[in-house]
Amino acid sequence: MIFRTLLIAALALSSLKAEIINAIAAVVNGEPITLFEIRQAAQEEGVGHDEALEMLIDLRLQEARIKELGLQVRSDQVEQRIAQIAQRNNLDTQTLRQVIESRGIDWGEYREQIEKALLNEMLASRVLSDELVPVSDEEVERHYRQNPEAYARPDSVRVVQYVAQEEALLRQAQQNPMGQHPQVSMQSQTLELDELNPRLAAILTQTPRGEFTPIFSVGENQVTLLVRAHEGLTPRSLEAVRSEIAQELQTRQESRAIESYFARERARAEITILRHP
Repeated sequence: MIFRTLLIAALALSSLKAEIINAIAAVVNGEPITLFEIRQAAQEEGVGHDEALEMLIDLRLQEARIKELGLQVRSDQVEQRIAQIAQRNNLDTQTLRQVIESRGIDWGEYREQIEKALLNEMLASRVLSDELVPVSDEEVERHYRQNPEAYARPDSVRVVQYVAQEEALLRQAQQNPMGQHPQVSMQSQTLELDELNPRLAAILTQTPRGEFTPIFSVGENQVTLLVRAHEGLTPRSLEAVRSEIAQELQTRQESRAIESYFARERARAEITILRHP
């Protein structure tokens, strides 16, 4: 009798735990967001639960807008993007697939991630085409006069290299660089910019001291660099950096436009927070 009572209690607790995990935390235009989704997103992105909830709300708004606009991705577009990713990592498509599957990621799920990324790019392109104004030469020249030191090129950069097999591990390290990360290897280096490919050299030049570069792939590993110092700064002329400044100002415009878009979408959406994660 006692055993039966304990068993029933255990089953009830198990059921309650499952119910809590799958409980709805928020509803966005009738679409639910569960506690499980929030915790999963927080783990995958290396962020807190509140930030994960905000990300999922934006995701629901994106999905609704994509459906409303009837945006679709063709199979050949997915194949083309996969080929581009493989090429950037000096791999062929088959080797890229082997690398992805070696990390425990299903190839079909990976293709779905690529499709979602392409849909988001289509949506961003649609949003930006309605709001962006080309950056003028006057804006570029004014920005250069106000920030000439920002476009001095360092001869070398002192960095700490973070390497892991999973991007989520690096995101956690970026959130807390002074913490213990046993699955992430770290190594201090001084990189001579003339010895690097131009793209990486540009990223290191533009990354402020004390901040991380974006995460990128090197073979089977994921890598990010924490910039410690730029050394041996050499001024560059306006003409040498004109296109760089124009791209930077354009990127800022794009970020503001996207933020403005989400603010408007949130304002017109029905968002109900039922419980905080």
